[in-house]
Amino acid sequence: MHLLRPFVLSVLLFVTLHAPSPSAAADTLRRGHALAGSEKLVSANAKFALGFFQTGSSSSSSKNTLNYSYLGIWFNKVPVLTPVWTANRDNPVSNFTSPELIISGDGNMVVLAQGTTIWSTRANTATNDTVAVLLGNGNLVLRSSSNSSLTFWESFDYPTDTMLSGVKIGWNKATGLNRRLVSRKNSIDLSSGVYSSRMDHDGVARMLWNSSVVYWSSTWNGRFFSSVPEMSAGSGPIANYTFVNNDQELYFTYNIFDESIIIHTRLHVSGQSQWRIWTGQDWMTVNNQPAHHCDVYAVCGPFMVCTSSADPYCSCMHEGILCEITCGLGDRGQNRRNGKWSRPVVDNDKGSVGIIAFKYSDLQDATKKFSEKLGAGGFGSVFKGCLSEPIVIAVKRLDGARQGEKQFRVEVNSIGIIQHINLVKLIGFCCEGDRRLLVYEHMPNGSLDSHIFESYGTTLDWNIRYKIAIGVARGLAYLHHGCRDCIIHCDIKPQNILLDASFVSKIADFGMAKFLGRDFSHVVTTMRGTVGYLAPEWISGTPITPKIDVYSYGMVLLEIISGKRNSIQHSSSDIEGQGDYLPVQVAHKLLHGDILRIVDANLHGEVNMEEVERVCKIACWCIQDRELDRPTMIEVVQFLEGICEPEIPPMPMLLYAFAVGGSYQGECNM
Repeated sequence: MHLLRPFVLSVLLFVTLHAPSPSAAADTLRRGHALAGSEKLVSANAKFALGFFQTGSSSSSSKNTLNYSYLGIWFNKVPVLTPVWTANRDNPVSNFTSPELIISGDGNMVVLAQGTTIWSTRANTATNDTVAVLLGNGNLVLRSSSNSSLTFWESFDYPTDTMLSGVKIGWNKATGLNRRLVSRKNSIDLSSGVYSSRMDHDGVARMLWNSSVVYWSSTWNGRFFSSVPEMSAGSGPIANYTFVNNDQELYFTYNIFDESIIIHTRLHVSGQSQWRIWTGQDWMTVNNQPAHHCDVYAVCGPFMVCTSSADPYCSCMHEGILCEITCGLGDRGQNRRNGKWSRPVVDNDKGSVGIIAFKYSDLQDATKKFSEKLGAGGFGSVFKGCLSEPIVIAVKRLDGARQGEKQFRVEVNSIGIIQHINLVKLIGFCCEGDRRLLVYEHMPNGSLDSHIFESYGTTLDWNIRYKIAIGVARGLAYLHHGCRDCIIHCDIKPQNILLDASFVSKIADFGMAKFLGRDFSHVVTTMRGTVGYLAPEWISGTPITPKIDVYSYGMVLLEIISGKRNSIQHSSSDIEGQGDYLPVQVAHKLLHGDILRIVDANLHGEVNMEEVERVCKIACWCIQDRELDRPTMIEVVQFLEGICEPEIPPMPMLLYAFAVGGSYQGECNM
């Protein structure tokens, strides 16, 4: 019951993915063979895979919150594990039991763990001569080995939270089979959640909370669902929609015409039905039903208020970090007498979606007692960990009772309540006694500084650098303009820009972030960031605005172009006595038309000079002395995307004066 909006149809045409060479892996499981460990079935078109995968379980009834295995189907071509069907979602298997999938003596598919049946198709096979086949549309079927048209069971009859092309949502009137979607509990726990989507006997599509409260409904009018008028515009060449109501069946389905497009509908943990398409780098949600978060029943949980026009849309009835944590994570309280968490429960039965409260012992195990250090900063150290095989994490252990507590509160209260593709994701936290730890998604390509200043393997080519620059700009634009309060990061630098497996840039380390209400133009702070990235007004001690992040971003752009740090270094080869200060050199070269000389020599001139000149102009505008002369981050994004063209900027005179005097270097005091 979820449809594409017409305005995205033309976009979808350009993200069609071409199928790779057929996989050598088999698509069939026969009797006498077992599927176990990392083995998998791969459909003949290589689009889908079936096997066991791992994810942490956050179920409050589980004694062990880690290391569970599921038998499931996922998109084989997508590097981000995206399960579309799960056999044993409500009965996960401990990894220590080494589960396996077999064809049993009676011809059924069975998941066994140490001799115990965990899951079975329980079909009336009428023969033991069966095989399990993963079809090219993602349907797992149990059928006769000698007659492929004789099917005894199929996964399409038992969808979990995802509707693939060809799946029917509705009733088989003859057998009573009801095909519906049920959300997960949360992003890690795949067990059945509180939201469901179904087609009722009266022909009305409904979405429900706790199988009882209807919060969205729509009726098919012969051409489209009444609550989704966008459907009347048609779907062009992407898909067609079908509604059937006869003596035998009542169902809705869709079919995509180009099978190379990776697209699906899921009932998200937030209670919204989302149509998502794989862009080649990440999943893009192109439509939601209901359209507004606040139309979903109990989406914010108890003691919270939902405001559709706000971002984030859930807010506490009371101010303060304890309220944010307690409300946002659901049924977990704090004793206001001893300051300790009473129950580390992740979610409640109200459908609340939030970050996860980890036990300290779990994070000790996940990080192998904090043995693999990724890095260290002013607030603490970061360690690599693993919740289970596919979920790698980065755990920041905060040091110092006073400063660690301060950063903990700021990070949870900022990055913990917002999400954006260019912001690092906060998965959870630990708050036991005086221990303060933050759990993030792991960024396999580390931080930007390790690539542009150090020998990290291969040199980042210009296209990747330009993509990184746009990503950081988009992330900052979201912080400044897209949230309920304006969030000023206050410490933008290459060390705080992380890169995922596809070199997508993500802003990290929000420990110094400041909130600026929409009714205010500036905020006072005594904290200082890193010299070289500090705007002049911040150094002078005046109240700050989002333009300090713009200034820092400009400095980062210069370093991305040149591969050099922006610190002041005098040498005998100074041009016109200006000192070898990167911003001044860039401004000078820009004015005299010699930009190529400042480009990182490791690129060997293989750059897009039009883009290089554009980035230099943007950078020099960002580091102007007067904050009013600097662009907003929204304008920066428009410049980088070529929507607007920046003019030649003037020389930042204050920087020129500093460069000649060589008067500041190193870190400022906190």
